[in-house]
Amino acid sequence: MFVVIESSAAYGDWGFRRWLSKSVPAYVRTGHQAVVPRIVLDEHWGQVERTCREWWQGRPKQQLELLGLLLPSSLEDLDRLLQSRKAELQQRLDDAEVIIAEYPREDHQEVAERAIGRRRPFDSKGKDGYRDTLVWLSVLALCRQGDVPIALITNDGDFLDSGGLRIHPDLAEDLKREGLSPDSVAVFRNHVQFSQEHVDQHLQILSDIETQLKNGTYPSIFGSGSRAALFTQLQDSLEVFSPPSMLRAFQFS
Repeated sequence: MFVVIESSAAYGDWGFRRWLSKSVPAYVRTGHQAVVPRIVLDEHWGQVERTCREWWQGRPKQQLELLGLLLPSSLEDLDRLLQSRKAELQQRLDDAEVIIAEYPREDHQEVAERAIGRRRPFDSKGKDGYRDTLVWLSVLALCRQGDVPIALITNDGDFLDSGGLRIHPDLAEDLKREGLSPDSVAVFRNHVQFSQEHVDQHLQILSDIETQLKNGTYPSIFGSGSRAALFTQLQDSLEVFSPPSMLRAFQFS
């Protein structure tokens, strides 16, 4: 499953630190693929830069000097530091094998038509929703890559139906036009909700199997004497997961 994070779900987790240290490793271990649309990454880092610049301009200089805390001496120095940290974030995302979904290829006319038609995720006036539309078009691009379910983690109501549990009918119609089921994209309001439904139970099963393997109590582990047979048994045990790529947790080839 592709797990796509939207800006509202990342707000406050500056640099995606909690997400990268806790959520993404669990996704990988249970066969999911984390995805960050480029527009989300750019918007997130833009918030970081604005917050840092505003704080630096209003910083309590005398108090900081009294404490001996060293800060960039100019906005130019601050900008260089921010660019360095942005490059480090990109490297952490690469190291975690997070996919960056680049900006969609749809032209301005299509985006404008969605705004004029008041189609979600634009608002009812067709004014707000440009960046959310780019996120949704990135999700549609992922859908075109194959029959892989997508989880969209967002707390933004513009993506959701009136009940807040499924994608909005406008977005469901987009999926139908692509020849896909509206259920191809499931929405989750936060990382906890997604993990409870698709990660936590699977992690427990993996942990139980690892314990059995270490203790030599996994069923038939000594009976068959066959590595291939053991691999098949593990596949059967983990059939609730995504394809057997998840068996990398046990380093079988």
